[in-house]
Order: sequence, then structure tokens, then C-alpha cells
Amino acid sequence: MIDLSESNFANNSKMPLTCEQKKIVQEYYFLATLKSLSEEQSQRMAVILEFAIEDNVIDFFITEIDYLIADRLNLIDETELRNYQANLCEYLLLDLDKGKYQIKKVK
Repeated sequence: MIDLSESNFANNSKMPLTCEQKKIVQEYYFLATLKSLSEEQSQRMAVILEFAIEDNVIDFFITEIDYLIADRLNLIDETELRNYQANLCEYLLLDLDKGKYQIKKVK
């Protein structure tokens, strides 16, 4: 199982999560790191993913958990990821060099 205690978002006291959202996100993490899911666990995962459709905060943290798991399993090619991010930023006209997302001025 992956230890989230080292993760910045796990230790951030300013996380925009309600207690209920935090429980859901923690449950998702627990289920996502199991080797296999029972039928009941699969159904619960489906319910959690339905919550994520309706709740942007839960969706954000589920995406972060998925990324963390994939990274820890060495499933992410960092060069490919940076190229993808650069292409996405170019498509969305974003400038990452300024330390935050800012819309570029289009000439």
C-alpha cells in the first residue's frame, strides 16, 4: 500500500475538504490500492466515482490519488507527461513559467 503521509496534499491543513469528502477520498484511496476488489467493494467504488462526477473537490483528489499510485508504480513517463502538459498548456494558452497558470495574451 502507498503511504500518503509524505504527500503534500495529505498534510496540507488548508485542504478544501469537508469531513465527508475526506472520508470518501480516503475510502477511494484504500479501495484503489487493494490488489483486487470484492463485489461489494466494486459497487462502493462505483458509488464513489458517481460522487466525483457531482463533486469537483472529490474528483480533483481522486485524480491526484490515481496519479500518485501510477507514479509510485513507475507507470508514468515523466518526459511524456511534460510533453503532454506543454501541449495542453499551448492549446489552452496557459503560461506555466510564471509559477502559476496565467492566460497568455493572444496577438
